[in-house]
Amino acid sequence: MSDYLLDRLNTRQPEQVPELHRRAYGWYASRQMWPQAVHHAIAASDLTQALDFVRQCAMDLVYKGDLLTLLAWDRQLPAQLTQGQADVKLALAWGMALVVRFKEADALLAPVEAQASADRSSEFWARCVFVRAALLALLDDSAGAQKHLENHLPPGSYELLSLNGRNVLRFAYWKAARWDEFYAVPVHDPREEAANVTAENYRLTLYAMVAAQRLEFDDALALCADAHDRAVRHAGAKSIAAATTTGLHALVRYERGDVGPAEVAVLDELTLVDTAMFHESFLRAYTVLVRAAALRKDFGRALKLVARAERLAADRGWPRVVAVFLLKRIRLLLREDRVEEARAALARLATIATEHPTPVRCSWSEIHVCLGVGEGLIALATGRPGVAVGRLTTAFDELVATDNRHEALRVGLDLANAHFRAGSSEKAFALFHRVLAWAVKADAVTFLAERPDELLHLLASARRNATIGADPEVCRLIDRVLAESAAGREALRDDPSDPAPARAALSRRECSIIEFIAAGQSNKEIARTLGVTPETIKTHVKRIFVKLSAESRAQAVVRAQSLGLLRNVEVT
Repeated sequence: MSDYLLDRLNTRQPEQVPELHRRAYGWYASRQMWPQAVHHAIAASDLTQALDFVRQCAMDLVYKGDLLTLLAWDRQLPAQLTQGQADVKLALAWGMALVVRFKEADALLAPVEAQASADRSSEFWARCVFVRAALLALLDDSAGAQKHLENHLPPGSYELLSLNGRNVLRFAYWKAARWDEFYAVPVHDPREEAANVTAENYRLTLYAMVAAQRLEFDDALALCADAHDRAVRHAGAKSIAAATTTGLHALVRYERGDVGPAEVAVLDELTLVDTAMFHESFLRAYTVLVRAAALRKDFGRALKLVARAERLAADRGWPRVVAVFLLKRIRLLLREDRVEEARAALARLATIATEHPTPVRCSWSEIHVCLGVGEGLIALATGRPGVAVGRLTTAFDELVATDNRHEALRVGLDLANAHFRAGSSEKAFALFHRVLAWAVKADAVTFLAERPDELLHLLASARRNATIGADPEVCRLIDRVLAESAAGREALRDDPSDPAPARAALSRRECSIIEFIAAGQSNKEIARTLGVTPETIKTHVKRIFVKLSAESRAQAVVRAQSLGLLRNVEVT
């Protein structure tokens, strides 16, 4: 009806339309409803008035995460009109940076910095310093971002930083593995949440990424949910802020075995991932897509996804992300025995490492870890396990030193395999047990399921090792992976030490849940005990029913008993 009436107005009395828009923007402006005022001022062709309204609300839109509105105004207002409007340009530069349009952000920011530098004691100069540091951080230069803050802000003034400025520090401290300082950066007053959606969303996302890196997956999922809910509440379900956690949330689900849903979740948001996600979210989203394709042994699709991720990352100036996907390329090529192509990818990786030295630990340090892993993998593939052990040990130790257990899972498997093939079985089994114990605690399974054929001999031999054999949860994880491949099932049949390999059907978390069910607890009671939502428990219960071919809780308990999963539980 409104469209019909507007059409009639434009047809019969077009001369009244501008005046109606003026009345509308006057009404909205009197109530400080600036975005609506801007809309009507532009519609009335009163562009000078529109610019004045933009000046009133530009930074608020950035803080609230409504970047698309801000960028739309930038397209609608003539460039000559915004020329000289330093505050508007600064807000636009920040908005451009947040949607990874870095060249445009720099072009807007540079003249504003030059103008503001005349008074370096002003608040406006401090805002310019922050936006430049944020731009460096979003370009993945954590050390450069921190150095810029240190060089251009007065000593001891970090507490005066904006909430987004504090996130720049968090990112720098994370990549330097300075955990005390990371968690010491002050948070904002919860009462300011609605006015600082972007800052709070990034803070929670950074916390979630650190938790996932440490294999604290439940904490990571809870933080992701909190960040997403806040973004939806204040910026909308289809906003950039709401999609920021998509990659991380999907990656945790992937690691826990929910491969299909994780892949679909990323594909649903792929347009935003490709156009507006910052490096960490982008990296995790494409990691899910690449690993899911490789898990299906669709190496052609996996390599195409790697090439796409490399291209997008290179266009945005993210050398670390390019390096990570070059390492994924090396892994995929070696799976198909394409050693010479893997060496070519390694040469590109070595060039990136040379161009990005790391006198201090920072985001670029991960480039050098990727190089060491790539060198180790190619040494292993070309029959030099001793060389592989040296390269992989250095990379693994750095990952452990920076609390990056998530990446250490896969590199630990590589190193254990290198020890095994070098004839150091005890070192291989000790490291293998250490890595799998981390995985069991996090309920991570897919990292091992990705490579059952490649690691078959290590898996089967480790299963018969006394130390590993004495750890039932680790054995269950190994058995589950072996049972899912034909060669693995054959290896299990040849191993008389475990007459019930079917026990591998359930994950560690699922085993704990079936024990609670056997004890008579409801989904809500189990959720309270484990500190998760009832919906999460409901999902686990459905998965348990499928795996045990059960149609009821009682039937699931009986079948779990028959598999020896409830030996120490008194069934109610």
